[in-house]
Amino acid sequence: MSGTTNVDFFSPATLQDNGFRNIGIFQNSNLDASTLTLSTTDPARIGIDMDNSTLSLTESTVSGHTPDIFATFASRVRLFTTTIGTFFCDELVLVASDLGIICPDGLATTSSQRRSPRKTTRIESHTEHAEP
Repeated sequence: MSGTTNVDFFSPATLQDNGFRNIGIFQNSNLDASTLTLSTTDPARIGIDMDNSTLSLTESTVSGHTPDIFATFASRVRLFTTTIGTFFCDELVLVASDLGIICPDGLATTSSQRRSPRKTTRIESHTEHAEP
């Protein structure tokens, strides 16, 4: 999804092994789902890959991916009564959840030390200030 797309799932839905990423949410898109199940037989896949978009999951399960949710740059994530195995986020992601996720650390991962599964170069800026 990209370009201000809104998708709502409010009945049970199951996705498995749906390409490199099960779901991609980009360019200010919105996914609101309840009772969604995402799984894979290939742990190298990304469950939900998102950038500058909104994800709301309730009573859902995302498991078996590396990571299950990959959220970057200005993404907004709401997870309630949802099971997530691994969650990657940077410091620009807002999370509201009953899982105790705090960005940039995510859940069950050390995101600041981990390579991006998107295989893109991470750009880190560092500015040193000299004392006057």
